[in-house]
Amino acid sequence: MDFSYFSYVTGLASLFGFIAQVMDWFPHYKELRRSIFLVLVGIFVGSLSSAFNSSSITLDFSISGFSLLLIAIGSLILLLLMVATFSRDHSKRNELYGVSGIASFVFVLILMYGSKPIEIESVKIRNEKNKLSIGELILISEEATKKQNYDRALMHLETIKTRITISDPRYKKIETKISEVKGMQL
Repeated sequence: MDFSYFSYVTGLASLFGFIAQVMDWFPHYKELRRSIFLVLVGIFVGSLSSAFNSSSITLDFSISGFSLLLIAIGSLILLLLMVATFSRDHSKRNELYGVSGIASFVFVLILMYGSKPIEIESVKIRNEKNKLSIGELILISEEATKKQNYDRALMHLETIKTRITISDPRYKKIETKISEVKGMQL
């Protein structure tokens, strides 16, 4: 069981939030205090469950124009919601909620249709890979194996395997090489 510092910090923050709830500190901010407390408890329980499960989630995130656009629109939505929440004017609050709803709709549309160029790019990469000869794919696979990038090496070997027929004498050699790389991967 591996408890990280994050688990300790969220645990202490949750405990502090619980004491603040029980002692009714900051009575003017009762709703905000309760919301923050519930979020902290959720984060703490989530970090504990991952510690007990001993699994981790890794996110592969690369900064691109698309991701920056999504971050900007998401930040705008959150800002509008926070301003609307703390606004005392009822009509202004409703207008801000309406604008944040429209921005959320735009956000979802961009998520749904904005990733299409990325898919087109992956098709282009696949087509480029089809232009490589079997010898070039073998060289790339060997280089990836030397750099211990076994997934990439296996991908190129599988591409070679799909290009040749079962009766080809190289087929068995490629299968053997795939088994060797899979053995190195462990």
